[in-house]
Amino acid sequence: MPDPVPDADSEPVEPDQPEAEVPDLRGMWTGMVGTKAFILRLQAQSGPAFSGRAEVLQPSGTWARYSVTGSMDVETGAVSFSNLTGAVSFTGSVSDGPMTGTMTADGQTESLEISR
Repeated sequence: MPDPVPDADSEPVEPDQPEAEVPDLRGMWTGMVGTKAFILRLQAQSGPAFSGRAEVLQPSGTWARYSVTGSMDVETGAVSFSNLTGAVSFTGSVSDGPMTGTMTADGQTESLEISR
């Protein structure tokens, strides 16, 4: 019969922590990047990884469109995404409300705030 008293030299066993739930980021997010209208359409998500399309309204009145991929750190809420070439990138965070941070495109960095 095994001894129910643990060995004094053994390490205490921590209970397994439940994994943080990955929020569903799919859907349309709208807001502003700097002074320009911005739309993020997240069409696919697998765990913390996602993909979709970012659209920025240019001063000429046309929309610049970029295919993007990104991921979320579930523990911290940190989010990042970029287009396939890396010319457009976003770093920031998301919580129960908006996604906020900075977006860099064409060498310019501007604030970004979008919500669903």
